[in-house]
Amino acid sequence: MTLARKLVPVVRQRAAAVEQAVADVNDATLWSRPAPGANPMGNLVLHLAGNLMKYIARGVGGRAYDRDRPLEFQATGLPRAEILGRFREAVDTVIQVLDSVDAPALAEPYEGPEFFGDDKELVMLHSIEHLGYHTGQLVLLARLGSLAGGASEVRQTS
Repeated sequence: MTLARKLVPVVRQRAAAVEQAVADVNDATLWSRPAPGANPMGNLVLHLAGNLMKYIARGVGGRAYDRDRPLEFQATGLPRAEILGRFREAVDTVIQVLDSVDAPALAEPYEGPEFFGDDKELVMLHSIEHLGYHTGQLVLLARLGSLAGGASEVRQTS
């Protein structure tokens, strides 16, 4: 079993935590900046989708994808269904890549300026670590939002 296949449950767990964090807050909290210069949760979810698609779907799996990184951070007020749809599509695509990529393909050099000289396996690991990093941020932001009264209506009644 490749390292990529072993990481599928990790990606699924992180994705579930991201979705729960988004479900735990109301729309105002989803799009509010927790501090000056900090990113709203909605932008972080879009950023995760872009990162996964660029580095794993395209960079490791060869899938077509044109990233608009500035838009990931400039978007505001998009419906949660839309941002979660983008995120789910990225996660599903990444899982397909991780399930199908073989060890020789992971040993190939990554073709991109960001990780020049590194192999695809290292780029894959970096992107999944990046997913974990921002997942932790989203979970914390959701918790802080709930404590500050920004919980979703569903969570407040349960």
